[in-house]
Amino acid sequence: MTKTAARAHTNAQIARQLTLIARDLRAKNENPFKVRAYYRAAELVARQPSSIAEQVRANTDLTRYTGIGPSIAQTLREIVLAGERGQLELPLAPAASGRREAEESAPRRPRRASSRRQSSGR
Repeated sequence: MTKTAARAHTNAQIARQLTLIARDLRAKNENPFKVRAYYRAAELVARQPSSIAEQVRANTDLTRYTGIGPSIAQTLREIVLAGERGQLELPLAPAASGRREAEESAPRRPRRASSRRQSSGR
């Protein structure tokens, strides 16, 4: 067993990881329903009276909770058992994530429109 797997995870810590995943997905302009699903799962985990980490270690089917599907259940297993989230990278800090979101959501002028204007002589 690795140090990460042996480390205790509180529901609040797990919920924080899910929130970071949701923010990262939103910053990458992923499907809004997927983003919302991660936010909802974070809320559910934070409100859960029993330990999600203990349920993961007991191999409990987490999809029994409304709002946790197979993908999020797998993410929860990775958070608890491996300390990682598969292909996604966690933002280094919430401020960095917010800055990246602001940069990515800034309006951009389409290149085609500007090249058309130049080629039409306007």
